[in-house]
Amino acid sequence: MSPSRMLERQVRYLFVVAGGLGFAALGLAQQPADPAPRPTFRAAVDTVTLTVTVLDRNRRPVRGLSAADFTVLDEGEPRPIVAVEMIEVPPVRPPSRTVWQDQVVADVVTNESRPGRLVVLFFDRSMTAGWEVDRARKIAARTINELGPDDLAAVVYNYNLATPINFTADRRRLLDALNSPVLGTQKYPPPGPKSSGDCFCGLCGVESLEQVAKALEPVSNRPKMVVYIGSWIPLVESPADPCAEWLEPATARMFYAAQRAQVIIHPVDSSGVRTPAGFAASERTVRPNDGGPNFDSLRRLAENTGGRTILGNNAPERDVPRLFEESAVSYLIGFTPRASRGDGRPQRVRVRVRGDDLTVLAASSYRHAPAADDPPPPGAGATPPPSSNARAIAGLTPLADIELRAAAFAVPAPGASDRTAVATVLGIHLPLESAGATPVTAQVDVTAFDTLGRPHDTDHQTMTLTPRIGATRLDWEVLSRLDLPKGRYEIRAAVSSAAPALTGSVHTFLDIGNVGKTSLAVSGLMLHTEAA
Repeated sequence: MSPSRMLERQVRYLFVVAGGLGFAALGLAQQPADPAPRPTFRAAVDTVTLTVTVLDRNRRPVRGLSAADFTVLDEGEPRPIVAVEMIEVPPVRPPSRTVWQDQVVADVVTNESRPGRLVVLFFDRSMTAGWEVDRARKIAARTINELGPDDLAAVVYNYNLATPINFTADRRRLLDALNSPVLGTQKYPPPGPKSSGDCFCGLCGVESLEQVAKALEPVSNRPKMVVYIGSWIPLVESPADPCAEWLEPATARMFYAAQRAQVIIHPVDSSGVRTPAGFAASERTVRPNDGGPNFDSLRRLAENTGGRTILGNNAPERDVPRLFEESAVSYLIGFTPRASRGDGRPQRVRVRVRGDDLTVLAASSYRHAPAADDPPPPGAGATPPPSSNARAIAGLTPLADIELRAAAFAVPAPGASDRTAVATVLGIHLPLESAGATPVTAQVDVTAFDTLGRPHDTDHQTMTLTPRIGATRLDWEVLSRLDLPKGRYEIRAAVSSAAPALTGSVHTFLDIGNVGKTSLAVSGLMLHTEAA
C-alpha cells in the first residue's frame, strides 16, 4: 500500500456510508436515471472499448458511421472490430427550449430515462489563489451554463474541507458550489518522496481521478466527461523520478479505470498565458529535465482518454462550448486487442476513419488489467450482501425498473424547535408480471444525506397491496416523514418488490432553513384527496 493510502484519502467524499453499507459514489445523483440498457462492452482480455469522436473540417461531429468506416491499429497492427455503436445526445438548447427552463428546477422529480451526459467538474489543487482561482470559477460557470436539458453535473474538489455536490440538473445549486473558500489554499507538494503527508508525492490528484472513474463505471448508457480544471498534475514516465515508485502504478490504475468506465477527461488550464521562466519548480511535472511550461501532463490526460485540451489561454472559458459541441455525437468501438506484453506498460492504439479532412479524437493508448491492488482484509467477504433498496440508494444514478415520482418539502415540527418535518410523497407505478389480483408486497425506504454523505434519518415501510383484477400495473402513493435539523440534504428513495423482482429509485435535493424560528415560513403546497 502506498504511503498516501495509509493516510486519510483526499477523496473521502467518494465513499459514503449508509446504514452500514459502504459504497462508492461521486457523491449522490439527482434526477433522471440511465436510458434503456444497450449492449455494452467492458475492457477485458478479449475486448477493449474506445470512445471515439469524428469531426469534419469545420469541427462538427460526423454521424452515421459504421464498423466498415473504422480501422483500429494496436501497436501498428490492424485488429478486428467487434462492434460499433453511435451515441448522440440532445443539443445544448433545442429551439423550443427557453432560457428560464434551464434555470427553474421542477418540484417533482422522476427517474425517467434520459440520454444526456454526466459531467464532472474537477477542481485540482494545482491552481494558485487569486486570478487563477477566478479563472477556474469562470471555466466551471461556463461549463454549467453549457449543460443540455438532459445533462447532469457534479462538482468534485481535490482539496480538504471543500464540499462536493452530487449529480444534479439544478444550475443554481451547481453555481453555488463554485464558491468554496478553500480554492487555491492547498498546493501539490514539491517533488520528492518526503513531501506533505496529505498528498504524498502528489498522489491525491491521480487517485482522486481514479476514484471518479470507478464511481462512473457502473453507468453504461450515458456519455461521461470530466472537465479537469488546474494547471498540471504529477504524472511520471521516468523510473529515475524519486516519486516514480508510487506515481507510476497509481497513474496506470487511473488510466485503466478511465478506460473501463469510458470516461473522457478534458483538461482546461487555469494558469493562462505564461512563459517558461514564470513557472516555479513545483508547477512543473516532477519528471527531471522538464524545462518548459508544464502542459505535458495535461496533454497526457487528454491523449490517454480521448479528450481535448484548452491550454495557454487567458480566457479558456470561451472554448468550453466546443467540448459540448464536439461531444454531441460519439462512437463506442469494441475491438480485439493484441496479447499483453506483460510489462504493465500501455499499448499504443490509433483509430483511423475512412473519409477526407476528418479529425479523430480517441485515446492514444490502452492498458491491460494492472496487477491487483492491495488484497482485501481477512473476512472482507463475510458480510451479507446489501438489500436491493440499499444498493439502489447507493447507486450513482437512479434505477428505473419501477417508475417513480417524488416531491419533498419541509414544514415546522410541532414541539421541536431544532427539527423540521420533511414530507416526501412518492408516486409509484409498478408493472405486474401478469394481469390478476395477486397481492404484491413492496419495501419502501427514504433516507436523507447531508453534504458529506452522512445519513441523518431513514423511513422504512413494508406494504402489501392487491391490484385490480385484470390490471397490468399497480399505482399508489406513499407519504414518508423524516425529522431533520437545518441544513442542505439529498433525499433518496427506493422501492422494491419480490414478485415481480423489481427495484426503482429516485433522488432529489432539499434545503431546510430555520422554519420553526422565523415569523413567517412558507412550505411547499400539498394537495390531498381520498377515494369515496
